[in-house]
Amino acid sequence: ENVLFNPYHNNNNNNSTVTNPVENKEADKPEILSSPTNNTSNKSNTINNNNNNKDNGIPDVDISKAYKRRSLKKRVECGIFVQIGKQEIEELSKILGAKKCQMFGESFSDNISSCVVCDEQCISGQFAVETVLFIPNKNTKYDNLGRFRTELPRIACHECAAEYQQENNITIKNNDSNNKESLGKIWNMYQNGELN
Repeated sequence: ENVLFNPYHNNNNNNSTVTNPVENKEADKPEILSSPTNNTSNKSNTINNNNNNKDNGIPDVDISKAYKRRSLKKRVECGIFVQIGKQEIEELSKILGAKKCQMFGESFSDNISSCVVCDEQCISGQFAVETVLFIPNKNTKYDNLGRFRTELPRIACHECAAEYQQENNITIKNNDSNNKESLGKIWNMYQNGELN
């Protein structure tokens, strides 16, 4: 079994978690995570609650200005093909809401359509999920905000997805790359625990 080391992971199953580093010393302890799977059944109750308020637990500030973004984990859901173009980006921005769009940085369109692994622009690939830690900028008016982590939808280009699949010994049943859905539709399915 493949094992990933994630020094910033805590045991909270919420999709978006706010922690204060002074109050929560446990959040900085390393934890061993088992290899990635497509099982999202444990998340469904939490996710459905978060869908009612897309920005649940996220401070009411401009995230791109108040926080540093640190990628903690990238997982490619091999065999789930997605496409991202102008229409798909508009759809996804409506699904995510303003705060989550700010989490991609100054240029949401460029960042959402870049590969989660190699950062090259792509219009189709495989669905990926990135876990990101947001740390408030020091010595600013945002210094008092707590850190938080959340999952964000991403795309992995075909080459990086194939490498990820090989490195993690993942076998997929259906490898039909002609069956592509929008990144927003697949993200909604993921959030609701509907991916197999």
